[in-house]
Order: sequence, then C-alpha cells, then structure tokens
Amino acid sequence: MAGRFVLSLVSASGVRGKDSSLQPYLKVKFGDAKIADSKSKATKSKTAKKAKAGGLVSFDNEKLVFDVHDPTSLADKEGKCFVEISLYDDNFFSDPVLCAARLDVTDIVQRPFFHGDGPKPVTVDLHNPGSTVDNGTLSLKVEFWKATPGVFRMIASKGVALRNVGSMLDKQDPYVYLSLGDKQAAK
Repeated sequence: MAGRFVLSLVSASGVRGKDSSLQPYLKVKFGDAKIADSKSKATKSKTAKKAKAGGLVSFDNEKLVFDVHDPTSLADKEGKCFVEISLYDDNFFSDPVLCAARLDVTDIVQRPFFHGDGPKPVTVDLHNPGSTVDNGTLSLKVEFWKATPGVFRMIASKGVALRNVGSMLDKQDPYVYLSLGDKQAAK
C-alpha cells in the first residue's frame, strides 16, 4: 500500500565515541538495502548541536520523510520491512560511524495511521558497527500514512516583494507554477 513513512528524530543518549564530545548526525535507509552499499541512497539528518560523549543529544524532532510507492519492493526475502540507522560523528577530516541499529517497521507499514492517531514513540538500542555491543539508545517517533486519492487545491492569496521584470510601462501579470510529481499545472 502506497503512503508516506515519517521518522521523527527525538534524541540519543549514552552514545560514546573516541572524542569527549560529539556532533552527531544520522543516516537512515528505508528498505532492504544496506547503508554501506554504494548503490543505496541514505537520507542524512542535520548535524545536532555539540554534546558530551555519553550525554543526551537532541535532534529537535527533525522529520525524515520517505514516500513509499510499493512497500513490497522495500521488504526483504521474508517480507519484513526495516529502517537501517547509522549514527555518525561530524568531524573535520572524516566522519566515523559510532553506532547503528535496525528497526523492524513491518507492522507500521501494514497498518497505516488514521487522522487522530499520533506518531508511535520507539526507543532503539544502538550497537557498535558490526557487533552487538551496546552504545546508547535512540528515541524516535514513527508513523505511516496511507496515500489516498483526492483533490489538491492551492489558493495563492498574496504576493509580496515581486520583482519587476519589465519596464515601467509594462503591466505585471504574475503567475504561480506548480508541479506535483510528474503532473504540472500553470496559472
């Protein structure tokens, strides 16, 4: 079922790196492909404010949005759908991966949210890359909204500081250009 998967990044705690402070950011991959795979494209979060290693890192509820056209194409061989998360430390020369997690979101994708449902809070254990050694926790909010057909209506009510592109004698006739997916409309 097509829809929109939204991952709200809340905070991380207990994450330790080689430095005494962290400037963490996340890379998130929705679906079966691994983040380390050069062909897969991971979505990158903004770098969080500097924090002490092992302390609380706030991601200010940053939302990462994934538009899902065919959830079966994102599932693994067993029909499960995962979110791969890697936490990096933003450094000047290189950004080491500090920890990673894999979150099973199969139930969420199969049972979409409805109006009035809030995001589902989830806490994920983070592990050192390639091992099962714990390296903190990550707090998230997860939601999946089913795509529904309907009408999209946009009303442009005001134009401010529009640039004059002609001479003083020309009559201005501003318009709005809108594209939604591969559909385009003008004026």
